[in-house]
Amino acid sequence: MRRLEQKKLLTIITSRAFEKIIIEAVRMRGVGGYTVVQASSGAGASGTQAGMFDGDSNILIYIIMSEARLVTVLDDLEDMMNRGYRIKAVVTDISILPRKNASGASTN
Repeated sequence: MRRLEQKKLLTIITSRAFEKIIIEAVRMRGVGGYTVVQASSGAGASGTQAGMFDGDSNILIYIIMSEARLVTVLDDLEDMMNRGYRIKAVVTDISILPRKNASGASTN
């Protein structure tokens, strides 16, 4: 059995309106992959989000990364939050089965 790798899962909850800005920021930090999921509705400190309009619609952005990269991404998200962006960032410790490239060595 192959060894599992320890990674971090960053889940970002934010408005669809901020999607491109956040994705651009994390890609500038070297993040190569992410998943965006539409959140149909929810409620929080900023009120109820019904999802009827793009500006009223929330998304979840999932990113798996190393702890070292996570620190830089969280710094950027904190800066955005200080500028008024509605963002929630949740970090989870995870274990993943690493991919193997053609030579059989694992990749990140």
